[in-house]
Amino acid sequence: MALGLATPALAASPTFLPGSRVGLVPPEGMVPSRSFQGYEDAAQGVILFVTEFGANTFERADKDFTPEALAQGGIEVETREDAAFAGMRGYLIVAHQDIAGMRWRKWALVQTRGDITATVVLVAPEASRAAYPDAALRASFATLALRESVPDEEKFGLLPYRFGDLAGFRLIQAIPTGAAILTSGPSDATIASQQPFFMIGIASSAPAPAERENFARRRVAAIGGLDQFRVLQVTQIRFGADLGQEIVAEGKDPKNGVELSLVQWMRFRAGGYLEMVGIARRDVWAEAFPRMRALRDGIEFK
Repeated sequence: MALGLATPALAASPTFLPGSRVGLVPPEGMVPSRSFQGYEDAAQGVILFVTEFGANTFERADKDFTPEALAQGGIEVETREDAAFAGMRGYLIVAHQDIAGMRWRKWALVQTRGDITATVVLVAPEASRAAYPDAALRASFATLALRESVPDEEKFGLLPYRFGDLAGFRLIQAIPTGAAILTSGPSDATIASQQPFFMIGIASSAPAPAERENFARRRVAAIGGLDQFRVLQVTQIRFGADLGQEIVAEGKDPKNGVELSLVQWMRFRAGGYLEMVGIARRDVWAEAFPRMRALRDGIEFK
C-alpha cells in the first residue's frame, strides 16, 4: 500500500467531513458533496463515499464486501490486499463493473478497530482514469485518519431538529441528511443485545395516506438483525399537527438468540416523514421504552 504514493496527497492534511470521525485527503479535483457523506467530481462522474459504523460492527459491514456479495451485484474483484491505516486494520479491494457497455472502477477500503469500522468507497468511470490514476487513489486512501471523537456541538448542529429530552441516551453519530444514532449504556455500541439504541431518519417524500401503514410495516420488517420477527401492535398516533403511527414488534438476535423488542414511529409531515426506531433487549424493555418515548416527544424541528 505504501508503494507509489503521490507526493501532493501526502503534503496536505486530512480533512474531516462535518460529524465524521474518519478523514482523509481526497484525490485532487474532488470536493465535499452536498448530497451524500463524501466527495465528488461532478464533471468526471467520480464519487467517494466515506462511511463509519459503531463498535463491533466489522463483521456486519464485511459481509457487503465479500467476493460472493460483490459478484452478486455484478462487481468483479481484481485484487484484495491487506491494509492498515490510522491504527486500524482491514483490506483494500480493487474491482470493476460493466454496466450497459460502460466500465466502472470500484475501490473499497475497509478498516476497523474495536470501537469503529470505516469504509471508503470510490466509484469512477473508466474514462476518468487519466484524471484519477491508481497511484493518486492509493495516495489518497493512505492518508486515512481517525479522530477520537466529534464534538457534541458539531454533531447536534448538523441535524435539522433538536432534542428536548435525551432521556439518558447520547448522540453517537449525526449526518447532515438528518440521520442520527443514539445509544444508552456504558459503551458506544449500537448492538441491541448489549444496550438500547435509537435511530432517526428523514425522507423528503412519503406514501399516500392509504398506503402509510403498509409502507411502515415494510420498513420495520426490513430492519436487519432480527430473527423470528413479528409485529405485536400497530397504533395510529399524532405528533401535534402531524399524523403518524406506532409499530411495536419483537424478535431475536440471530447470533445469540437474545430476545429483542422494537418500536418504530413514523411521523408524516408535509412532503416527507421522520422515522424513529428504538431497539432493546426484552428484559430491559419496560425501562427503556418510556425513555425512547420521551426522546421521541422531545424532537422539534429547527
